[in-house]
Amino acid sequence: MTALQLLLNGVALGAAYALVALGFVLVLNATAAVNFAQGDLVMAGGLLAVALAPPVAQAVPLPGLLLLPLVMALMAGLGLLLAAVAYLPLRGRPPVAVFISTIAVGIILQNGASVLFGPEPRAAPPLVTGQTLRVGDLVVPEQSLAIVAVAALLIGLQQWVFGRTQLGRRLRATAQDPEMARACGVPVTGMILLTFAIAAAFAGRRACCSPTAIS
Repeated sequence: MTALQLLLNGVALGAAYALVALGFVLVLNATAAVNFAQGDLVMAGGLLAVALAPPVAQAVPLPGLLLLPLVMALMAGLGLLLAAVAYLPLRGRPPVAVFISTIAVGIILQNGASVLFGPEPRAAPPLVTGQTLRVGDLVVPEQSLAIVAVAALLIGLQQWVFGRTQLGRRLRATAQDPEMARACGVPVTGMILLTFAIAAAFAGRRACCSPTAIS
């Protein structure tokens, strides 16, 4: 395998994991606590895509394109539930309390997935066709191009929201100084809930674009 081929594969994989890391950092900045369930949210998003794939495949020829926004929306709801259960009741406690609560949520997700789906690897449908393009000796899977394109689009959209909109300024204010933001009229709790929702949606996007989801 050539160096260029390895670079292409690495870029596609890095694009998929970049959104997971971005969601991880968003929650860390907003709450000063680490969400140890972020990796398990990726698994949950993948299994959600697997569960939704059969009915969606009957409705559209490229189910992955429809699954992506659907899974992200449902994962955003799961992120809100995670914040309500594992963060808000403990927000006045030391950060280690949130560490433990998110670890507990991750364990619940892992065991719930094993009970519902079993231990076997599962595959979600690709965003586009599973075909490949050849440029000389370079093999370019269409799925890899789709992953990079969707990741670039979502990261660019996130940058625009944070840098150009009132909502983004409120989110940044909450991350930098929540007490001052609250004094200025920013709904800090709402912004934190939104941050959890965005982080979970990004995890769902990575899982939906991944070729496999492991329970």
